[in-house]
Amino acid sequence: MTKKKHLDYEAESDVDDGKNLPKTFEDVLEQIGGFGRFQGLLLLFVLFYEIPSGFLAFVPVFVGGVPAVWHCDFEMDVSDNNLSLSSIVHTTMMTSSEVCTACSNGTRSAPPYTIVAEWDLICSKSWVTASITTIQMFGMFFGNTIPPQISDWYGRKVTFLGLMVLMTVGESVSAVAPNPYVFAVARFICGIGLAGYFSLNGIYTMEFLTPRWRQLGGCLGPLGEGLMILGVLAYFIRPWRLLLWATTFPFVTVLFVYPFLPESPRWLLRQKRYTEAASVLSYIARINGRKLRRRDVAVLKEIGDEESRAAGGGATVRYSYLDLFRRPSIRRKTLIFIGIWFCWAFTYFGLSYNIRNFGVDPYLMTVLMGGVDAIGFRAALLVNNRLGRRKALLAFTGISALFFLPVGFIQLFSPPGAYQSIFIPLILLGKMCVAGARSAVRVLTVESYPVSIRTMGFGVSRVSSTLGGMIAPQIAYLGSKWPSLPLFAFGTLGFLGALLSLLLRETSGKPLEDKLKEDTTGTQDKHKLEDKVNNNNNSSSTTSSGGGGGKGNKVTPLPALLVPDAFKHSNETNKNKKKGDEKRKKSKKKKGRKLRSKSI
Repeated sequence: MTKKKHLDYEAESDVDDGKNLPKTFEDVLEQIGGFGRFQGLLLLFVLFYEIPSGFLAFVPVFVGGVPAVWHCDFEMDVSDNNLSLSSIVHTTMMTSSEVCTACSNGTRSAPPYTIVAEWDLICSKSWVTASITTIQMFGMFFGNTIPPQISDWYGRKVTFLGLMVLMTVGESVSAVAPNPYVFAVARFICGIGLAGYFSLNGIYTMEFLTPRWRQLGGCLGPLGEGLMILGVLAYFIRPWRLLLWATTFPFVTVLFVYPFLPESPRWLLRQKRYTEAASVLSYIARINGRKLRRRDVAVLKEIGDEESRAAGGGATVRYSYLDLFRRPSIRRKTLIFIGIWFCWAFTYFGLSYNIRNFGVDPYLMTVLMGGVDAIGFRAALLVNNRLGRRKALLAFTGISALFFLPVGFIQLFSPPGAYQSIFIPLILLGKMCVAGARSAVRVLTVESYPVSIRTMGFGVSRVSSTLGGMIAPQIAYLGSKWPSLPLFAFGTLGFLGALLSLLLRETSGKPLEDKLKEDTTGTQDKHKLEDKVNNNNNSSSTTSSGGGGGKGNKVTPLPALLVPDAFKHSNETNKNKKKGDEKRKKSKKKKGRKLRSKSI
């Protein structure tokens, strides 16, 4: 596929004039087709797995659902509970709240369609289901930190395969789990793979796209369609183990897709593997009906060399998460993204897990929420380029809050189940805006980091989304007692996310950064200090020469006493300037002599 030997070049005569010589990596991509057949296939192959990933993320809604009715398996004296014996005989249908009272010392049974029914996770064990979902979200913490590091060290392609395998294993073990403990461990593994994939898929695709088409990597993912399909599957496949097997199967198709996926050429350049990068670009050009030019390959090497020089040496540098916080500009944007991703994840996952508290059929509500997700992701395509990433994020997060807060007030002052025809559409509209915010913040986050720390920056920014996702099941649990509480929380965090987005810089239409800028506080202070030293030296020398103090009256400036190296550097700079002035004067004298001799 991308062998080193197979390099197809255009004829050199096509580029002899040098007018079309590319200057950036984006120019190279334009030369080999821009957005062509290869980019379309890449988006299809990589983003397709958002469908089964959606299955994996939200299947706990159905697997952990509480059955509507239960059977009490024996008779007992419940006179203290004001229930007659006839109400709890063997085949009597009871609600979950009644069965906790009537059968507090006995056994309960229900159709084994969920883990709750099979493992009797009600009454004193009702907290277990929400906790298992929280454990899955806790696994996402490691998925947002470890896979991005591996991706920046060992490549996007192999990390992609590893994450697919991890999700397949986690979902398969969940389907055969004999008890809640094994099931919880399996969901933890699922969480690692899930977060790792969502951290990687946007970056992997965007690194093959030019600025005009880059947002497709963050907006075209079919996560919403995955939710819609999950609602239909869960409706027709009620046994929870069979449902898990059905949602595992799509991951197996990666075995047929993986051989056709190339490594990211941007990452290869960062590793100074120029021949492999050229081979990948030749492969892309061939699929797009183009040919790679020899001069484009030369530009690739220049880009890689410049990145290496910016890193501070000739050897390949491996960055770590500490580099996200050493540089003030990187640290600032990282902290802002952490806050925005927390607000988004808390709202998005909270709404999804809160489906059971809306008083609507959960299967229908899942399909509807998946539908508005699909619309929201695509809506971002219309505004991301026109308004810019930052303004699009501001609009989506701010408007979502305007839908959630009124619903919270309606539920607070109305009887349970009232005005559903009003607040369900408002919730769906708010969910659509949250989905649009996801697309905007994904693109903005990826575009804000240089290639050497891009997946790590995206991953650590999404770490806070893990915390938001961990709290989401618990907020849904509280929503069963106080229905308006989650909606007030969603609205408040929506406004907070909008305010944080105002602190970011726009990235729309700009090339992706290929180098990590050295802008540490120490370096900035040193440069400022050197400038002060130079100014003080110039002023002191002027004063000594004009004031009659002579050579012995030069005063050493205070900053030079504090930083002698800077002072030494400034003196050397001044000496070099004086030598240059003397040379220029001598050359002028020589020219004058020659002119006079010619005139004579």
